[in-house]
Amino acid sequence: ILAVQPLTPTGHMYLADASEKLENPHDTLRAVSALGQLDPVDPAIIEYRIAKAYVDLDRPELATDKLLAALREAPRYREALDLLLQITEADEKQTDQNPGEQ
Repeated sequence: ILAVQPLTPTGHMYLADASEKLENPHDTLRAVSALGQLDPVDPAIIEYRIAKAYVDLDRPELATDKLLAALREAPRYREALDLLLQITEADEKQTDQNPGEQ
C-alpha cells in the first residue's frame, strides 16, 4: 500500500500497528511520525505513540516532550499522563540512587 499510495494514512497505520506488536520501536517511530505529517484526526494519540516508541528506545527525555504535547492536545488523556508519571518516577529513582550525577 505504501509503495502505491504513500500519502494515504492507511498503510502507515498498518505499519505502525504491526511494528508495535512486533516490538520494533524504530519502525513504529517512522510510521507514526509519517502519520503525524498526514494531518491526523487525533494528534494526541500520534504524540503518545511516538512517546511510547521513544520509551522503548530508552529515550525518556524525548518521550517526555511528546507526552507533554499529547497532553496539550488532550489534557485528560489518561494513558499519556500515566506514561509521563512512570517516566518521572523512574527518573526520580535514578536521581535518588545517583545523587552526584545530573
